[in-house]
Amino acid sequence: MKKAFFISFLLAILVFNGYKSISQCNNNILVNASFEEPTQNLIGNNNLGVHLISGWAIIPEQTSPIRGIFNIIKTDGSIYPNGPDISFDGNQYMSIKNCGGIVYQDFSLTATQNVGYKGSFSSKQHNANYIDWIGKIDIVDLSTDQIVSSSNSISFTNSSGFIPEQESWFLAIGNTTLPPGNYRFAVSLGLFGNFDAAFLAPGCILSNNGISLNGKHKNGRVHLNWKNNLPNNGANFEIEKSTDGRNFTKIGVKNFDISNNYIFIDNNPTPESKNYYRIKKVNQTGIVQYSDIIIISTKGNISLLLSPNPTVNNLTVSGLKGKGQLMIKDAIGRSIIQNNILDIQSIIIDVSKLPKGPYTVLYTNETNSVNQKFIKQ
Repeated sequence: MKKAFFISFLLAILVFNGYKSISQCNNNILVNASFEEPTQNLIGNNNLGVHLISGWAIIPEQTSPIRGIFNIIKTDGSIYPNGPDISFDGNQYMSIKNCGGIVYQDFSLTATQNVGYKGSFSSKQHNANYIDWIGKIDIVDLSTDQIVSSSNSISFTNSSGFIPEQESWFLAIGNTTLPPGNYRFAVSLGLFGNFDAAFLAPGCILSNNGISLNGKHKNGRVHLNWKNNLPNNGANFEIEKSTDGRNFTKIGVKNFDISNNYIFIDNNPTPESKNYYRIKKVNQTGIVQYSDIIIISTKGNISLLLSPNPTVNNLTVSGLKGKGQLMIKDAIGRSIIQNNILDIQSIIIDVSKLPKGPYTVLYTNETNSVNQKFIKQ
């Protein structure tokens, strides 16, 4: 009995720590991590020498074929034909055009902590000046000027500079434990190298699975989206869900998509609760990898239920919370019916006189707004 209790107690500690890691992995301490500042209107500005920009320092390699000239930030868009048309995160990304170099940001720790760090690399289209290079992230101890941890390396060769590879972003991830001190997050970029989505979080351990999963709760549904940042090999993706963070069930499957933009909507999240999601990646040889777990809370959110739907005479609207206003709008957005809502959870509305067709119920209270569609027959 004592042994069983001890095991249960130990598991509880592990589970608690797991939840702690999930939350702390959202705590990115790097400034201007996606290089959104300052906004660049041109595709590049050919800066010389050491340069400081919104939290970052850039040191060009003086031994480069074209010495010391580089572009700090490129804009999104097809006007830039020799690199990705889209950034990995946000609207801009770091680009080194005419030389290699180091892009870095310093940080400090006041206590010994696990530290997870990552970033995404890409390479421009091959041309006559293209040379092979290796992208990676180093953590440098500033007191000794020594590298104390490194991410996995991303190798870019002549072949990897060609389309479609030049449109792809590849993820570098590292984990380490650091004592109190001053450190440097240093990114190594080669000639024609790009970098985006810098991340460093104390108290976090990242899984090296190459899957970046995000989600949000909207209008009673959970919207998930993810990218696969490592070579795909025709992998398929299973969407898994849990209510306790331990026991997961499959709720959907997405096949390989060359666009590398995956979207899944959970139409039935558990209301007033935490919903846990992860992606299970299965490649053609059967190797399985899991994304990090994300938590989507539906507490305090509105989830309307309309019944019957379609309807002929009456429509019952359930899931109301607090005082607010309820409107029914037609297909072109005109308000047809309005009701002031007091402290009730449901209301029955006579829709028998409405013409047949699609309508939208819009409910707004002091903190939320949600809409749901129904069909009048």
